[in-house]
Amino acid sequence: MKDYSKVDAAILQSIADRPSTLSGLSTQAWQEANALNASCGAMRVLDKRLQALRKKGAIHFNREWKLGAKP
Repeated sequence: MKDYSKVDAAILQSIADRPSTLSGLSTQAWQEANALNASCGAMRVLDKRLQALRKKGAIHFNREWKLGAKP
């Protein structure tokens, strides 16, 4: 099983700095995702982690990703 803690932290930091869409995530988040799994691509890794964080209640989506559970 892979450790996604660095990717998750980079995603949460990017969203905390500025709510954003998938393409608007920070370069650090993209680099961490790319380093994890180059075979399926960084976009797939980031998408999986965004959905996992959403299911945990750490973030929600309302036209852009934001921290916290859905209000």
